[in-house]
Amino acid sequence: MLWKCVQFLVLSSVNGGRARDVTAARRLTQKLKRKGCDGAGPARDRRDRCESRTTNPIWSRSFAAMTTRAVGSRWGAFRKQTGKQENAAAPDAGAARRVPEITGLGRGKRARLKLKGELAELDIKCNDLRDQRDRLQRLGNGTDDWRNQYARSLLRIEALREELQNSRIRTLKLQHHWI
Repeated sequence: MLWKCVQFLVLSSVNGGRARDVTAARRLTQKLKRKGCDGAGPARDRRDRCESRTTNPIWSRSFAAMTTRAVGSRWGAFRKQTGKQENAAAPDAGAARRVPEITGLGRGKRARLKLKGELAELDIKCNDLRDQRDRLQRLGNGTDDWRNQYARSLLRIEALREELQNSRIRTLKLQHHWI
């Protein structure tokens, strides 16, 4: 029952049911059939395959009841619509996005997409930090050049002061000598 409802949601939510959506619905129905699960939850003889080994709450009885009610309400809304072909093709425009939420199969994909988004943000931040590091290194190298030039200038100033002092002393000696 559940796999028929899932297939209905996937096929009816897309205008005319594109080939890849039909294929995805068929894969999903085959997977649900292999697990032996219907709309009311796992089959009793296959309980270990559907419920015991996993911690996924999707196959719990309460969740299965909620799922069948949600799918049943969509089916009822679909049946109440007029017989127009274009309305019958898309009873619920967002149903294709909600199929993974109903079946629980899209959780990993959403987590991967979220992680990819975070990875892209971190990559951008990393590139910004690299650019800032390179800019600071250039400034640091420029600062080192200025520091070296300043030290050389101080040494030249000191040498000129000593030379000036020596010149004054010689001048004084010569003045005293001539007097």
